[in-house]
Amino acid sequence: MQQVSSGDLTHRSLLQNEGPEIRGISNSFNHMIEQMCEIITEIQLMIEELNKGGIAIRQTADEAGDRSSMLSLRLDTVNQGVEQTAASTDGASTSFQHIKQSMDGLFARIFSVIEAGKKMQTVTHNGQNRIDDLNTMINRFSHTYAQVDTRMTELRRQSESIGDVVHLIQNVAKQTKLLALNASIEAARAGEYGRGFAVVANEVAKLASQSENATLEITRLMDAVQEQTYAISSETSQASEQLQQSLQKLSDAASAFLELRQAVDQTTGELHIANEGLSDITEGLHTVDMALDTFVAISQETKSSTEEMLVASREQLTSIEKSRQLATELLSLSERLQEISDRFRVA
Repeated sequence: MQQVSSGDLTHRSLLQNEGPEIRGISNSFNHMIEQMCEIITEIQLMIEELNKGGIAIRQTADEAGDRSSMLSLRLDTVNQGVEQTAASTDGASTSFQHIKQSMDGLFARIFSVIEAGKKMQTVTHNGQNRIDDLNTMINRFSHTYAQVDTRMTELRRQSESIGDVVHLIQNVAKQTKLLALNASIEAARAGEYGRGFAVVANEVAKLASQSENATLEITRLMDAVQEQTYAISSETSQASEQLQQSLQKLSDAASAFLELRQAVDQTTGELHIANEGLSDITEGLHTVDMALDTFVAISQETKSSTEEMLVASREQLTSIEKSRQLATELLSLSERLQEISDRFRVA
């Protein structure tokens, strides 16, 4: 029993030949020793399994810790990249908003230019119509002045004819006065018989003088009329020439205005084409804006997910560290149990 008390369980009680009570105690002692041997053997087996399990857990924890550390580093790198991407995306979105505002301002100005082009187009069309009306009016004036000039020429010719007639009347009046004078002389020679004839001759002389005076007045008036006729004819000729010059200048202005209208029409058409292109650009900008918003949302969501994964990785690393500590504690416990079991020797 002294050997058993020191941990040597290979010995058995040999008191089988003693009395029944001693033999019973001896058998019970031997049975207890055998059970202790079985228990210690099982404990040693459990210690070996525990030791193996602790080593395996620690190796697994070490490997998992290394992988978690690498994963954490990679997640840190990914998180930095995601943060940079999110920052760049925010910056790109802000820059795009500025570009969009600038484009909106540009679209507004182009729309104003288009509206101004439409107004200019209307003005040029109205101006062209007014020039056409003015051209028609000047042509009518030119035709009228031509008719007036023709009539003034005819009037001048008729005035000259009237002057010839007046000269003829003057000559007739002079001849009549001479004849009346001769008749008066002959009547005076006839004495009493020629008195009545003398009265008639005097009346004829008076009428001839009146006719001569009237022809002089007519001549004066006709000279004035001819002078006015020449002046009016000269003025109408000058006016006709000026009208022709104005008509030529108006024709040149109409040609220039027509070119201007064509240029305005072409510019307006090009502006409409540009406006259609800008509408396509607006749709494209709207699409890009939506894509940027989606990309920003995805970047933020990715950033949040990466941060959550990083937190989970750190928590996992903490759990792995706890598992490593637990494995170390299990190995320490296994070593202590091994030391205790080594105190016993079993068969």
